Amino acid sequence: MNVKFTRPDGTDCYTGTIKHEVGEIITAPDWKPTPNCGNGLHFAEPRVGITVLSKIPGKVFEVEPIGQVIEISPGKKKAQSLKILRELDLTKLLSQFAEDKHWYIRVAVAKNPNISKKILLGLAKDEDVDVRRAAIVNLNQFKK
Repeated sequence: MNVKFTRPDGTDCYTGTIKHEVGEIITAPDWKPTPNCGNGLHFAEPRVGITVLSKIPGKVFEVEPIGQVIEISPGKKKAQSLKILRELDLTKLLSQFAEDKHWYIRVAVAKNPNISKKILLGLAKDEDVDVRRAAIVNLNQFKK
């Protein structure tokens, strides 16, 4: 599965000008097949992209690359065009990673404001202090 993260309004995170709608094919206006960020439409494997979700609010879509795919870094890629297959439920996607073996993935999940209180309560008991701290800070937001 490949995922694409967008702003809450469904536009791309970089320019805010490319609208992502289910069933549509979107194309990068500045495509260059180089293994660098920029000049293409970025997408990732869910496990790699999950850390992005701890930093920005937004939507997540399952996408299918069309044409040439360039790997930027392990699990992060870009293509000239993407077909938007479906919008994913952010809470369900995040909950899949609440027990990931890598602490930074659990921290990212614990920081996300979209994660459920039930999952946060579990993460507040995590063996890693960073995960516990992130979950407790996020839990405090529920009290406001």
